[in-house]
Amino acid sequence: MIAGLLAIPGLKLYGISDPRRFENRCATFVVRIAGHTPLELATKLGERGFFTWDGNYYALNLTEELDVERLGGFLRIGLAHYNTMEEVERLLAALRRLWGDANNPRKLTGSAISLHAWLLSPRSNRPTSRLAPRECYPEVSGR
Repeated sequence: MIAGLLAIPGLKLYGISDPRRFENRCATFVVRIAGHTPLELATKLGERGFFTWDGNYYALNLTEELDVERLGGFLRIGLAHYNTMEEVERLLAALRRLWGDANNPRKLTGSAISLHAWLLSPRSNRPTSRLAPRECYPEVSGR
């Protein structure tokens, strides 16, 4: 998923993206795509059967620190243990297509997928990490 997200032109992934630190992250991804607001992306993905969220998810201090609150926050994508690789690939294809829509409008068709917000830690099958924001978001640490 992360390699696919990072390959999308104009997409900024927030949080841990270093494979050596994957044990410290969960399957929730927050992104922004140049030329689109998070609300616009969530709406367009929803029209195509992908259930994602926009906003700050009660992490107001983080979105303000990263200076994205005034821009609508993030697009949040949550995966769960039952999501398949095929679903991940379809989501990545939809995001690539939406990025292209900003420059070359096209229609996208797709099947419904639920990308669930309740995520499980791969090591414990319990709710995800309790790491502090500075540990999970290198973007904050660098300020």
